[in-house]
Amino acid sequence: MKFRFENSKGTSEKSDNATLKLINKLCNIINEQGYCLESDIRGKGQTELQWKRSIQQILSVGKFQKVRLNKKIKAQYNVVCNGYPFIIVNR
Repeated sequence: MKFRFENSKGTSEKSDNATLKLINKLCNIINEQGYCLESDIRGKGQTELQWKRSIQQILSVGKFQKVRLNKKIKAQYNVVCNGYPFIIVNR
C-alpha cells in the first residue's frame, strides 16, 4: 500500500517508509486502547517533523479521524488525561 502524496517533486522513499512506520505505530496503539493521543505518536525531533508532513496523508488515505477531546468524548473512549488534547480514532 503506497501512501504517497503526489506533487511536482514527489516524496522520497525514506519519507514513505517513515510515514508507513507512523501508520503502523498508530494502528497498534488504536488496536490496544481504541484511540491514540496525538502527543503519543507525534514524538520529538525527526518523528515530529515527519508527523507534521504526513498527518494529512494519513488521515485522508487511512481510516482515521483527528478529534479534539471534550467531556463527552473523554467518557466515550475512557481517556484519562489533563486538558482536552487531540486524539486519533478510527472512523
